[in-house]
Amino acid sequence: MLASLAMVLVATGEASASPTAAARAMELADKAVALAPQSSQSYVAQMQARFVTGDIEAAFLSGRRAAALNPLDDAIPARLGLLLFVSGDYSEGVRFARVAEVGCKYLHHDAALTLALEDYRNGKYREALTRARQLANPADTVVNILRMAAVGQLGLTRETSTAVDELRWNKSGMPRSVESELAARGYAPDLIAPLVDGLGKAGIRQTAVTSNARS
Repeated sequence: MLASLAMVLVATGEASASPTAAARAMELADKAVALAPQSSQSYVAQMQARFVTGDIEAAFLSGRRAAALNPLDDAIPARLGLLLFVSGDYSEGVRFARVAEVGCKYLHHDAALTLALEDYRNGKYREALTRARQLANPADTVVNILRMAAVGQLGLTRETSTAVDELRWNKSGMPRSVESELAARGYAPDLIAPLVDGLGKAGIRQTAVTSNARS
């Protein structure tokens, strides 16, 4: 229960938007680990809480502990890989995404997003767009940013007509720039820059986007 509550605070974006919520998520996760030190989910919660509070190296230690405790749960290397990747450890992030991919009938969202971002980072825009389309979800800010950035890089102008709606500009909450949104999610500057470049090529000049769940 404590681990679940901590993960909800992270997943809803509350922890990244509020230092108080981040501290609360950290407190809940630490208690979960203390009470259930053999529970992989306690360490997953601790990983996510540590990551959102900026304690990056400690977050990855928690993630590796979770993976060691439950090597059969594909969601753990998928999530750890995504956090490693967006923080700038690209090769290790992709390695964990591939671990999650092995023997998995349906690739976990986080692993699929990692591989899509890797394609985009390497200039494989068509492959990135294909993966992003498969992940398409109106409530998933990062996937929609990635999709429209790839569209911009490929010059597929017809698909930009719904860009504003897909990115959910200014619909609710407190909107902030794409750069600020991705930075709050722990994305490295050299990963943010090419995404913003792609959005510009898609003709998306507004920069305010409303935050929602996921990394």
